[in-house]
Amino acid sequence: MRSWALPLGGALVALGIGALAACEAPDPSVVSGRVVLAPGVRSTLGESDALFVVARSGDGKPGPPVAVVKHLGARLPMSYRIGQEDVLEPGRFFREPVRIRVIVRRSGFVGVPGPEDMEGEATGTVQPGTEGVDVVLRPLR
Repeated sequence: MRSWALPLGGALVALGIGALAACEAPDPSVVSGRVVLAPGVRSTLGESDALFVVARSGDGKPGPPVAVVKHLGARLPMSYRIGQEDVLEPGRFFREPVRIRVIVRRSGFVGVPGPEDMEGEATGTVQPGTEGVDVVLRPLR
């Protein structure tokens, strides 16, 4: 652990940076939360099953997602983070409100859903920097 001594009113105050870590503000370029199964749904994901966390523009206009994260063989419930490092288009920034959707594809690929695939969407739009954006997965059929 690093510490620094700072003069403060004639006295020295030692600051332990490790102690400050718990006080950090949320990352302003990330949305995070948990993905859970709907009550009564019993499902596990295989090694090649893909779980996609997708952030789309909060304005509801059609077009490609702002950002996508792919997890293979995820264990549910799970935590997720999506942000600037996951943006698809060069030069685009993860700053505007987004809608978060989670898609499970047993095939491992985005495309036409199969009979055992699942999806879920967070309620409303969220601003990057928001934590606790949970998504509940439900079977498509």
